[in-house]
Amino acid sequence: MLAASVYNAFVLVPLYIGMTYKTDIHIHGCVSKILYRNINNHLQRILCDFSDELSRINITVDGFKEEDADPSIIGTGFSCGIDSLSAVYNRYVLETDPEYRINGLFFYSSGVHGNFGDDRAVRLYAKRHASVQQAADKLGLPLYMIDTNIHAFTKGHGWYGPRAQYLGFYSCILALERGIRMYYIPGNFGYGLTMEWSFRVAREIDFAEFAEYYTLPMIHTGNIRLIPEGGQFNRTEKTEQLADWDIAREHLDVCNDVEGLYDTYDICPNCGHCHKCLPTLLALEAVGKLGHFARKFDLGKYKRESRKYKYLLVLNKELDGFLMDSYRFCKAHGMKLPSVFAALLYVLFRKPKTFVRYMMQKVLPEKTFLRIYRRRRYNVK
Repeated sequence: MLAASVYNAFVLVPLYIGMTYKTDIHIHGCVSKILYRNINNHLQRILCDFSDELSRINITVDGFKEEDADPSIIGTGFSCGIDSLSAVYNRYVLETDPEYRINGLFFYSSGVHGNFGDDRAVRLYAKRHASVQQAADKLGLPLYMIDTNIHAFTKGHGWYGPRAQYLGFYSCILALERGIRMYYIPGNFGYGLTMEWSFRVAREIDFAEFAEYYTLPMIHTGNIRLIPEGGQFNRTEKTEQLADWDIAREHLDVCNDVEGLYDTYDICPNCGHCHKCLPTLLALEAVGKLGHFARKFDLGKYKRESRKYKYLLVLNKELDGFLMDSYRFCKAHGMKLPSVFAALLYVLFRKPKTFVRYMMQKVLPEKTFLRIYRRRRYNVK
């Protein structure tokens, strides 16, 4: 599948670095003309709108060329998280048009399992792959393992993380354009929540949440298209949709507590208390399906943490898309949540910084507050 004669996979990350350090770049090879034009005409402007730290630069290449290929795979990433399972459920299980129906799944090692060169990360990757492979076999789809070392070059750089890691992920897909014709990229939020929340709060913080839905159509060549998927649902709606699917019940893997999973994955693949597990379990609790996933989560930890999480949910829902989605979903399904007054009493004595932050949010103009909030929490300007 690897592209042999074009450098399309080696443009996006250097672009971000060049825009960060105000340095022009030259690619010593040929790239797709349409990708090059879209980067110059559209993507650079989107990136500048995303972060004040970025500036337009000049990009030059040795020439323009399309990889000589006839790709046939319609794929998506398959980690067995909520978003990836939803993409497979809607674009494979429910999809009837063969021109758009998934026929291949991809599983990556690109930093989400731990640091490059860490033996524990390698072992966790292997364990997760074994579970994902079982799910792919049940679906009757081929699973392609993509083992990258992109995180060996980006660790410790301030410009990486949620602001640029997605460009590295897109690059991994572009590298496979001899095999992949269309690739679905699952999104976190629905279109409405993206417009309401992401454009306002995710700026300077998370590039995918801020711009993925309208950036991905710009990232394509003559062979391959990257398609945003999942905007028709919020994450809680996806969770509800998947709650009765046997593949999800047996293989759901959303946990982001990587350090903890090194020792506990064989016992339970989801910690039950990280920022990915908590909203997933809260949505399942709201629809009465929590018990269906008892073997996949540490529900004891969730029950101990859920009370505190609900207090913070009430206070922080305007600052986090996951929390906003969870709050509205719980309310819509009749789940009783703490009042703002009760939540303030809780944080006043247990989390005084959260109390101060909430009061600042109510007193300061929104732009002023968000600027302070970003700087303190995410170390950005």
